[in-house]
Amino acid sequence: MASPIFGICRLCGSYDKLSFEHIPPKKAFNNKQILLRTVQKLIAEKTNYREPFNKGLGRYSLCERCNNLTGTWYGSAFVNFIEQGLGYYESVNSNKILTLPYYIRPLNVLKQILMMMLAMQPENAPTFHFELRKYLLNRNSLQLPSEYKVYLYYFTEGQLRFESGTSILDIHKPASSLVLAEVTIPPFGYFVTSVDKSRKSLAEENGLFDITWFNQYQYNVWTRFHLKIPSKETHFPTPLDYRTFEDMSKESEELNNENI
Repeated sequence: MASPIFGICRLCGSYDKLSFEHIPPKKAFNNKQILLRTVQKLIAEKTNYREPFNKGLGRYSLCERCNNLTGTWYGSAFVNFIEQGLGYYESVNSNKILTLPYYIRPLNVLKQILMMMLAMQPENAPTFHFELRKYLLNRNSLQLPSEYKVYLYYFTEGQLRFESGTSILDIHKPASSLVLAEVTIPPFGYFVTSVDKSRKSLAEENGLFDITWFNQYQYNVWTRFHLKIPSKETHFPTPLDYRTFEDMSKESEELNNENI
């Protein structure tokens, strides 16, 4: 039997026995072993080594109480959203934007995505995300700190992503994004960032769908609306890289022409 893992709960901040937080929730089809290329491994080892996640994507980062509590509050609404998204999955094509009807509990879904981000953070996360933790620990709160933005896209082709704690800067345009988390597992990709008001957001430059406005709805309230979600490809583990094979071929051709 494996030894228990103790550490700082990313949500309540207590030192306790940590439970495995599935990211996204286990019932959102995240319950099987996954082998994943990560940016950290590519940088450190310069290989295509795939890190095994034996229980599905996730981390030991929440105490059992917080894991169970937030799973009850937000998990089922999120799973329902995923099931609706999968229902449209065969209709989604790369680089297309589909406007499709959903009937969901928006605030619950938003808070579950933010919980996923928080659970991916290092042990010092409670120091940096104090107001966000208060917001998530109060299921009825609408006081989302203004610096957080949450984006969504349909995942159509490529590899899964499970990345956090990096900053991406595009040197060709005044745009950047702090990657608090990017998780990609069918049918969606989720991107959470902290806003840098001095620069444009790379998430917006890449046309991701901002769902931060889900925060205007009350907890557990069902709402019917149409969502205009773009579809993206993720062929590399690097966050915010949605180049298609056609894009990469064109870039390579342009580079070769410059070197002639």
